[in-house]
Amino acid sequence: MREINWAEPFDKPLSGAAKGVLATMMCLPESDYLTAEELYSRFKADPPMVIDDAIAELISEDKQFLICVNGRYAVNKMKLLEINTI
Repeated sequence: MREINWAEPFDKPLSGAAKGVLATMMCLPESDYLTAEELYSRFKADPPMVIDDAIAELISEDKQFLICVNGRYAVNKMKLLEINTI
């Protein structure tokens, strides 16, 4: 089986859902700067509660991988320097 390399923040482990949301927002420009409702439509296989939990994890004070401006979530580009490929 082929090994997969993940982007993992230093000392800040993320849940699978949070990794999925962050990876999607980082890799697909059209998935950045979205409302929670717009993110729900990007992740149709997951209930909104899963996406809400992932957003809460990513925006939490100890992680801050997402920022929220006027109800839209965006990747905190300054935090990208803390992400290490493992």
